[in-house]
Amino acid sequence: MAIQYLESSCNDQEQITALYDNVKWTAYTDDVPNLMKAIAHSLSVITAWDNNHLVGLIRVVGDGYTIIYSGYFSKRSVPKSRGWICINAADVG
Repeated sequence: MAIQYLESSCNDQEQITALYDNVKWTAYTDDVPNLMKAIAHSLSVITAWDNNHLVGLIRVVGDGYTIIYSGYFSKRSVPKSRGWICINAADVG
């Protein structure tokens, strides 16, 4: 099965924590309730799923009128045969 992309927030705390831990973003996972609130209050969230496993997340944050930022891109590696291209935050620039 190919990677599935969904424009929806993810409220699965366990999967979010695993994703952020995978990229060593402990500043976020040190306060998981706050992280979950931040994701829920994003202007948009796009998630990437490999079967039922969250493997990527992009948050869009901003004022909703003139400024938006891609908050960050988190990813968990999956085999290339699944059609997933790993992008590091530094490559997005």
